[in-house]
Amino acid sequence: MPIAPRFINAVACIVMKQLTWWGTLLFMLGLLTGLMLAMMPGVANNPRGVLSGHLEGVMNGMFLIIVGLMADRIRLSTRASSICVGLLLYGTFVNWFTATIAGILGASQATPIAGAGHQASPAAEQVILIVLVSVAFAMIGAVGMLLYGLRRGE
Repeated sequence: MPIAPRFINAVACIVMKQLTWWGTLLFMLGLLTGLMLAMMPGVANNPRGVLSGHLEGVMNGMFLIIVGLMADRIRLSTRASSICVGLLLYGTFVNWFTATIAGILGASQATPIAGAGHQASPAAEQVILIVLVSVAFAMIGAVGMLLYGLRRGE
């Protein structure tokens, strides 16, 4: 399979293209989260929070699919691609999982709009807040790397 000369590294492109599979998996998990909410609404202390998890899974899954499909336009080294993919996978999957757990537990400190009127234990609130802040930093770093790699591909 010939590799276009504009790729810095064929391995980096292959690593990025794997995101389509991971994105499809996350999309499915988001759909199943929505189905769980519809079938078992009593499992969640805050159904709006679980709905948030459903939306995070579906939207982040689509984002990973899109990044995977545009992998051949992103010019990053193998190491930078691996770091970027790691940040993207961490940020998207942990975001879906944490939003869903926050809804199940009824946490609201980190998600005041989706969690309005609910409250989990102080420890759960702190853990969810710390994890979601780490997700924000991971996604900012990953998207910054994608922008850099796309700019280099022009």
